[in-house]
Amino acid sequence: MYQFFVDDAQVHKHEIVIEGSDVNHIRNVLRMKIDERIRISNMSGKAYFCHITLITEDMVVAEIDSEDDNGMGHFYGHPSVSEKIFCDFCKKYKVDNKMRDNVSRLIRFHEREIPLNKKSAHRFLISYGDENVKQLFTLKKADILGQNKIFRIVSYGRTCF
Repeated sequence: MYQFFVDDAQVHKHEIVIEGSDVNHIRNVLRMKIDERIRISNMSGKAYFCHITLITEDMVVAEIDSEDDNGMGHFYGHPSVSEKIFCDFCKKYKVDNKMRDNVSRLIRFHEREIPLNKKSAHRFLISYGDENVKQLFTLKKADILGQNKIFRIVSYGRTCF
């Protein structure tokens, strides 16, 4: 998912207006279309998950999809959307089934909370597999490190790198 940055004045109640050089990038370089999903961050540090509703020569309008009570944007259900995108990629580039299944599983599980009590953690380890758990932890760490430092503790609570 592509991310763009805007000034606070460009963020409105239900939509965000992108102006300037990002418009050319969206239209002519990325060739994005209506309804494509993007992430937009403002200068205050808030991130919004949006979909494009209008593309003109001088502006792109994106509707905000979801936002919690604290004004934080969320992309609910993104593992299933990401998994579909990855499966389409696998078909197009003829990725072998073993690799497809392994990566699909990582995509599906990367947002799930890992159980902390011994019994549940043991059950999770057996059902998911030892080597797969190592890969999952590596992916979760990369996901956390890719976030803004301000939101790492907020998003993952007890897990912070």
